[in-house]
Amino acid sequence: MQLQGDQRALLQLLCERGQSYEDIAGLLGGSAEEVRNRARAALREIGGADPDADVALTDFLLGQADPIGRADAILQVRGP
Repeated sequence: MQLQGDQRALLQLLCERGQSYEDIAGLLGGSAEEVRNRARAALREIGGADPDADVALTDFLLGQADPIGRADAILQVRGP
């Protein structure tokens, strides 16, 4: 499924330009949590999966995980 323009732009800011939730919230005049929710909705739209089922992995994919979250996500992706 094709993303709407605003969803595409949000993911581009996060993934391609490395902007944080806080940076984008400042640009849009909203909260970081609102940006995070919109990004997760965009991932749900393109992937058909529920990004809420694994928030740590979602944050990792969006480039927003802290060091511990990144390590946990990498271990999860690598598997046993």
